[in-house]
Amino acid sequence: MKRTTVTCTLLAVSMIGLTACGGSKPEASPQGGPNDAAKPNSAEIANRHVELNVFSNSGDTDEGFNDKFGDAIRKKFPNYTIHYIKRPQNGNVEELLSAGTKIDLIWDTIGYFPDTVMRYNLQYDLTDAVKTHQIDLNRFEPTLVEGIKNMSASGLYGLPVQTQNLVLFYNKDIFDKFGVPYPKDGMTWDEAIALGKKVTRSDGGVDFLGLAASVQHVARMSQFSLPVLDPQTQKPTYNDEKWKLLFQKLYVDPAQQEQYKNWYLAHKANENPFQNEFVKDRSLAMFAFLSSFYTSRDLESMNWDMVTLPTFQEQPGVGSQHYPVYFSIASISQHKEEALVVIKYLISDEYQTAASKQGFMTVLKNDKIRDLTDRTGVEGER
Repeated sequence: MKRTTVTCTLLAVSMIGLTACGGSKPEASPQGGPNDAAKPNSAEIANRHVELNVFSNSGDTDEGFNDKFGDAIRKKFPNYTIHYIKRPQNGNVEELLSAGTKIDLIWDTIGYFPDTVMRYNLQYDLTDAVKTHQIDLNRFEPTLVEGIKNMSASGLYGLPVQTQNLVLFYNKDIFDKFGVPYPKDGMTWDEAIALGKKVTRSDGGVDFLGLAASVQHVARMSQFSLPVLDPQTQKPTYNDEKWKLLFQKLYVDPAQQEQYKNWYLAHKANENPFQNEFVKDRSLAMFAFLSSFYTSRDLESMNWDMVTLPTFQEQPGVGSQHYPVYFSIASISQHKEEALVVIKYLISDEYQTAASKQGFMTVLKNDKIRDLTDRTGVEGER
């Protein structure tokens, strides 16, 4: 195994499409817990012996949770027993709650957060706790805080702990196999599509595909900053010409070759080339996906690299929007004080520095911590 230096410089991104989450804004939840005045200090709370259940609707594995958060939390709070509760296989969160499952902390991306927290009335307003515990919201990238605030009429139901954007991953072996130059930073989508055509071939009974992108993330993190729903009418915006341009470039244009048509005929109507084609089948040359994917253990045996997300000629130099991960306290938690102490650690310079060294993008406006991500190396075979 050799160390591959990540060459991607994470692009500056524009405002989050806050209305993409949709739905009405719920009212603030009843208080009681870390918001109350005259509470014990954080050091005393951290020394308690408690069990905390951390839930996510993301579908992330135990390894994924531990790599991102679990190991760091357990190391920082040795007296806390941390349990990770994953989304049920049938996806029925209501069934999980009906069974009396205790939940103290919830983490999810901006895409899942409303459907997890607000849908099941698990929101807990941290507004007063932020004041009582002197949590400085000005330390954060402003759009990340705005994203969580805009999910409610007046409450603050979580705090950003990590963020990510879209980048372009590529399989170096496929490019080497066909003698095609690697992708590079600063490409346009037209250039990426043209490059993809050069490696879209049939060889040895395998249909190699040149380019694919995660549909849901491209929609949520649109480079045109397009909301999925109009904030005024709450109606879909997909008739916007920019949506048509986006889907034409990223999905229609690359899929005109025979190899793509073969793939679609062999799969369900609502499927697109995705992680399996890139990581397991290794038949996909380029994959536009979340930047945090490069910390995945699935890539450890691959000969890969990544570059900046291609841009549209109509909007040169504009990358994707942020896709933050929020941590919140569950309204049903019986350990709200301990849960808040965990969140305070996750937004601290200490944790943010360690996470940045692992390759996770910080949520803080701290250039020294931000720079650590750009210098991080990632294990991968070459």
